[in-house]
Amino acid sequence: MATGKRDKEAHAWSHRRRIPRRDAVQVAAGQERDEDRVDAGALVAVLYPVSKLRPMSTSLYDLSVPTFLQTVRAIGGFLGRAADHFAETGVDADAFVHTRLFDDMAPFHFQIEAAWHHAVWGVEALKTGAFTPPALVGPVPFAELQAMMVRAETALEAFRRGEVDGWAGKDLDLQIGPRRLAFTSETFILSFSLPNFHFHAVTAYDILRSHGVPIGKRDYEGQLRTRTA
Repeated sequence: MATGKRDKEAHAWSHRRRIPRRDAVQVAAGQERDEDRVDAGALVAVLYPVSKLRPMSTSLYDLSVPTFLQTVRAIGGFLGRAADHFAETGVDADAFVHTRLFDDMAPFHFQIEAAWHHAVWGVEALKTGAFTPPALVGPVPFAELQAMMVRAETALEAFRRGEVDGWAGKDLDLQIGPRRLAFTSETFILSFSLPNFHFHAVTAYDILRSHGVPIGKRDYEGQLRTRTA
């Protein structure tokens, strides 16, 4: 809303509320006095009627598949950068897969494999009602870790918007390790799958970065989902 129009509506509102016009404008600008804050909601209703607001809606598909894909593709990208760096500096990439960020943390190969599992089988759990990723394969050559990200991308791209959105609102009672956890489809993705996925993805990034691989935050961000004009 243009400033002039908002100022005039604040002026009209101040007459109805019987407070000074100057203070009404301050309320509109977020500078209200403490004693006027009780009226802020009424002013918002005048300046921004509900009929003019667009409802915010995010589908289960948008929460999950493209969100995982953005970072899965980013992981594939910085794994490629790492492979190039190792070749240039003489580092044995296959030995590097055993590297840990800290002694009591899982090694690099585990971080990549776990990220793959939480992305693909996290979405799969929405359909099946069970989180059942395959057994961990353990240390593998560096190229196999890159192949995992290719497979993850292919599997995620195979999920269709209509089918994923059809799983919205389901109750999911999942056995995850020793824990029996009750979720909905949405809370499973938001509070379990995505946090676990990003934990392993960022740990893999940190291992690479701490060993001199020339990557930065934008490599981790990947391709942003900006709106089209």
